[in-house]
Amino acid sequence: MEPTLHAGSIVLIDPHAYDGDTPSVSDVVVARHPTHRQLRIVKRVEAVEADGRVRLVSDNANAAGAQDSRSFGPIEPVLVEGRVTSVVA
Repeated sequence: MEPTLHAGSIVLIDPHAYDGDTPSVSDVVVARHPTHRQLRIVKRVEAVEADGRVRLVSDNANAAGAQDSRSFGPIEPVLVEGRVTSVVA
């Protein structure tokens, strides 16, 4: 997520931001990686598809190892854990 966030950044999230709703385009969210569910990822919402799935994008898509919906496709909204509200450090 650089330049918005740097490796090791600590963020606060609102885990209830999307209760009964889907994320909005440009929201920064914490989500479970769709194929490695033990990993949490921080990404920006690029689009919400008609079927409700969410497309996530890295702010620095050219970074080595960057993974987002361009590599794993859109994710189910249930994988979104919350909206980032603050960067602490």
